[in-house]
Parts: sequence; structure tokens; C-alpha cells
Amino acid sequence: MGPMPARTLAQKLWDSHVVRTGDAGAEPDLLYVDLHLVHEVTSPQAFEGLRMTGRHVRRPDLTVATMDHNVPTRGGVRAADELSRKQMEVLAENCEREGIPLHQIGSRRQGIVHIIGPELGLTQPGMVIVCGDSHTSTHGAFGALAFGIGTSEVELVLATQCLPQRRPGDLAVNVEGELPIGVTAKDIALGLIGRAGTSGGIGHLVDAGLAAGRDARLSPGRCGLGRGVPGQRDPARGGTLAGRRARLPERGRVMRPLTVAHFDNAEVRGGVEEHVLTLLRGLDRSRFRPLLVCPPETAAKLSADLPGDVAVVPLRLHRLRDLGPAFHLARLLRERRVDILHSHMFYSSLFASPVAWLCGVPVIVETPHVREHWRRGLKSSYV
Repeated sequence: MGPMPARTLAQKLWDSHVVRTGDAGAEPDLLYVDLHLVHEVTSPQAFEGLRMTGRHVRRPDLTVATMDHNVPTRGGVRAADELSRKQMEVLAENCEREGIPLHQIGSRRQGIVHIIGPELGLTQPGMVIVCGDSHTSTHGAFGALAFGIGTSEVELVLATQCLPQRRPGDLAVNVEGELPIGVTAKDIALGLIGRAGTSGGIGHLVDAGLAAGRDARLSPGRCGLGRGVPGQRDPARGGTLAGRRARLPERGRVMRPLTVAHFDNAEVRGGVEEHVLTLLRGLDRSRFRPLLVCPPETAAKLSADLPGDVAVVPLRLHRLRDLGPAFHLARLLRERRVDILHSHMFYSSLFASPVAWLCGVPVIVETPHVREHWRRGLKSSYV
């Protein structure tokens, strides 16, 4: 008997939970579920289906419910509308009838359904976890195999504690090195999506080797389903895979560098202008194409220190009620295909934000001495 073939951690988790192996290509495997998380939006029809067929929840001890989607963000215990109130009442009735633990509004254990698992110690390495919520793959950061499921599948798991799933392929993503200042794990996840496309992981379990803490590993897990990934499992810090290793494929269109326009209306060279120069020098040119929008006097004072590839567009703003500069900025945003407008100083931000909003361009507002400028500036903005 020869040596056993190497298996990834995701494959080991899958194999250890198979109740019945489906025929190759014809039927899915049947997986046993260790933890089923339930909330008020995707469960009412599932519980009603059980009631109509005279069935009950098979393993209420492996099922945990929380009120989540309809909890008002303003605080308090009252629902924001009648539909929300009804859905939460129905969840409470169903959990009481089936003996399922429920964390209601007002409970210290109530919270976002894909967050309370780790917070309460319910999520454990090696588990198969399902929930009628697209963020369920977040639990992969803790070494679990997690799936977001639909309402009909919620009913199936409630009735049988099993879930039919076709065996996915394996995709390894290894992120090495230290993150630059200001770059987070979410940026890594979005970067992977940008390179592979939103369908780049369809039909695969992504095994992400990320040299980061547990909190940072939550973001790539949560973005898993955003990439069309059926599940997610992240190994521990610096983890590696024993089986087939795959690099993220280059699919879809190649993204052009994002055009970032820095807008500064000051006519002197001061601390803000030095900060802008630092940003223009430090931008990664493979990802960003910088552009400086400022009065001609400012451009002349900065010209000696500006990087040679930074285009300068003259624009002077006298008063916020002047429409000429607004039309000029709007035309600039369209013609230069600006992806991000980064405004500096109070008047620049107050002027540029509505123009960019009308053009559909995201705005980064960076204002020194924010409170002082806004307190004094709003009194004389339109004078």
C-alpha cells in the first residue's frame, strides 16, 4: 500500500464531515454541519416549511439564533417598521417552539450573526458552519469551513443537520511580506478581487495564507463570497498547504492605474502643500496616476519639487458661489477620467465635494485643524 496522497487542510475538513459521498459529477456530497447560525430574515419560510410537513429541528443544540438584520441602529428595543417587528417576533416564536437558543434585542449576546460566533466561542477550528447570510465565510479566519446558504437550504439543515454540497476545487492564495503603512487586509482582499475578477474563485475553496493577526484575517474571509467563492478557510498565521498550490489566476481585464486628482486652493506654500508633495512623490505609479489641481501661483512655487510625471491643472477659487470654477472642475473630472478626488483645506473640500458628487467621483476630504476651519469657515463661506 503506497503513501496516502497529500491533502490540503480544506480537503481534510471536507472529508471528515462527509456523511455520504455523491457519485462523481452526478450527486453532491452530504456534509454534516457542526454549527447552524440563524437570524430573522432567512429563517421564517424555513421554519414554516418544517411546520407544514410536521417536522422539527433535528439538532437545536447545534443551532443558535440571533436578531440581526432588523435591529435598529439607533438603539432601543423597538423595531424601525412593522415588517421588521413581525420578522423578529416570528423568530422568537419559532425558537421557543423548537428549543433553539435565541439572543434577542437587549441581550448582551445579541449581535451581528457572523460576529457573535467568534465572540461567544461558538466558532472553533475544524467545524463546518452554515448560515443564511452571505458573510458566513468570515468564520474561515478561525480555521472553519463556512458557507452562506439560501432559505431552502436553511430548512434542510434545520430538518437534517446536513447539507448537500458539490466538492469544490482548491485555490491557494499566499500573501507574503509586511503590509505598508495604511494598507489593511481588506485592501489585500480587494486587490485579489481586482486581479482575478468577481468570478475568479467560483467553484473553489480559497485557502489563504496571510501573515497577519486573526482580526486581519477576518476581512479576506468576509470578502470570499464577494468573489463568488462558496466557502473560505484560512490557516493559522503563516500557514502553508501540503497539497496542490495554486496562484491567483490573472483573469478579466487588466485594471488601469487610478487617476487621483489632488485639489488644493491655497496660494502659498505651507504645511499642507508639503504634505501634498509627499503624497505625490510616494504614490505607487503602477496603481495610481497623480494629478495636481491648484492656483497657478501655487504650481509655480511647487514646480521645482514636483515629480516630473505629475500633470498640473490651474484652477483658482475665489468664492464658493462662483460657478465658473465649478464647471471647470466638473469638465476636468470627466475629461481626465478622474477616479478619486483628494481635496485639501477647508474651502477646497467645501467646493469640490458637491461637484465630485454630481460627477460620481469619490472624494477624500483631508482638512487640517478641522474643527477650527469648519467653525469659522461656515460663517463666511458664501459671503
